[in-house]
Amino acid sequence: MRSRVLLGSATLCLLLATAAASAAESSTFRWRDAQGQVHYSNLLPPQAVDRGYEVLNSSGDVVKRVPPPLTPAQRAAAEAEAKRLEKLAAGRAEQQRRDNMLLRTFNSVHDIERLRDDRVSALEAQLRLVREHQQRLEKHLAGLQAREAKLVAAKRDVPADLRQEIAGVRSELADARNTRKTLETERADTLRRFKDDIARFKQLQAEGRVQQ
Repeated sequence: MRSRVLLGSATLCLLLATAAASAAESSTFRWRDAQGQVHYSNLLPPQAVDRGYEVLNSSGDVVKRVPPPLTPAQRAAAEAEAKRLEKLAAGRAEQQRRDNMLLRTFNSVHDIERLRDDRVSALEAQLRLVREHQQRLEKHLAGLQAREAKLVAAKRDVPADLRQEIAGVRSELADARNTRKTLETERADTLRRFKDDIARFKQLQAEGRVQQ
């Protein structure tokens, strides 16, 4: 019984292989040469692969079209276009994300303006503290440098602790200036982002996407 099953399986495989081979033999390849002349064959020559070809069934119908391989320039152009489309899709997805955030978070332009004012006020409060600290450091440094200048003018040695204090105040002052610059940039970016959000929210309102 088992031998009959094995024999039947082998016969089925043989029939499938024969059918596949018969189907392959019945296919015809059609392509054009460099002069535009149409050629037909049952075997696929290299020149057909280079120029692209069509596969015809036994009835002469086209069942498959294979384009010629891309040139390096065409491949580069295709890759550039794919990257452009990918970037465009990413931009649309990001815009959709921001739109959803706006619609979930705010009910009106006034709500956005109120949050903007709170954020900007907090940044300006930090800026005032940093500016005051910077002014104190600048005044202190000026006093230390005046002492140093007097000693140098009198041709006296500048104490090491004075030099160290001047260096420390300069370092602290540089940090204060960097912090101030960072906060000023953050304030400008915050105002810009909220300006964009308000403009977009108004656009969403005009499109009827904001619930009243």
